[in-house]
Amino acid sequence: MVSTASVVIFLLAYLLLPFVLMVRAFRFPGEADVRRWAGAYGVVLNEANRPHIVEYLRRSRRFRATGGCLCWLLSGLPVLLERLAPYGTGSLLLAGYFGGAALAEATLAWPRPEEGRRRALLTPRRVGDYLASWVRPVLWSAAVLVPLLAVLYALVLDGRAPPEGRATVGELWRGAAVVVVVALVSELAQRLVVARAQPASSPDLVAADDACRAASVSTAAGAGLGIALAGLASMTSALAYLTDVRLVRWSLLVACIPVIVLSLAALFSVIFKGYSPEPWFFGRRPVASSQPG
Repeated sequence: MVSTASVVIFLLAYLLLPFVLMVRAFRFPGEADVRRWAGAYGVVLNEANRPHIVEYLRRSRRFRATGGCLCWLLSGLPVLLERLAPYGTGSLLLAGYFGGAALAEATLAWPRPEEGRRRALLTPRRVGDYLASWVRPVLWSAAVLVPLLAVLYALVLDGRAPPEGRATVGELWRGAAVVVVVALVSELAQRLVVARAQPASSPDLVAADDACRAASVSTAAGAGLGIALAGLASMTSALAYLTDVRLVRWSLLVACIPVIVLSLAALFSVIFKGYSPEPWFFGRRPVASSQPG
C-alpha cells in the first residue's frame, strides 16, 4: 500500500520540475543572458547579429524545455496510475529536451545572403572543430560497450533468472538499443548542424551563426554522451551483482563511479550550462566578429 506521503512527494517532484524548467525557459533571455552568451562564445554583439542571437537563444531554450516537460509528464502518467516507481522518466525528459533542441535548430530562420540564396560554409567546418577531441570517441566507445556488456550479461545468466530485484536480459537489451539509437541520432544531429548552409555573408552574422552551431553541437553531443555513459554504468553495475566474488563485484562498482560522474557532468553541461562553453568539453571558440556594437 502506497502511503499518502509518498504520493505527495512524487507529485511535487513530478509537477515541480517541469514548472521550474518552463518558468526559466520563458524568462530567458534577458540582456545580461545575451551578453554573457556572446562573451562566452567570442561574439561581439551589434545591431546586425543581436536579433538573431536573441531569437536563437529564445527558441532553443523554449523548445528544449517544452519537449523535455512534455515527455516527463507523459512518462509519469502510467506511474500515477500504477506505481510510484518512475523508471525511465529521466531518460524521456532528456530525450524530449534533445528533440526540442533539434526542432529548434531545424526551424531556426537566418537571413539569406545578399544574392538571395544560401551557400556553402565560407570556412569548412567539421564536428570535431566544436568539441574536445575525446568527446566523440568516448561516446562511441560507450555505445559499443553497452550492447557487448548486455551480451555478456546474457551469457553469464545462461538462461537462468537474474537475482531478485535485478534487470532481466530483455530489459538490458532494450536499454542497449536505446543507447545505440541515441548515439546514432546524436551523431546525425551534430553532422546536420555543421553541414547547414551558411545563411549570411556578413562577418557579424557569420560569427553569430558559428556560435549557434557550437551551442547546438554541444547539446547533441552532451545529451548523447550523458545517456550513453549512464547506460554503460547501469550495464556494469548489473554485471557486478551477478558474481559472488567480492573483489570482482567491488572492482566493477568502483569502475562505475567515474563513468557516472562524467555522465552527470555532460548532462549538467547540456541542461544547465548549455549557453556557456565548458573548456573541458569544447574544442575551440568559434570565429569572432570584428565590429563592436
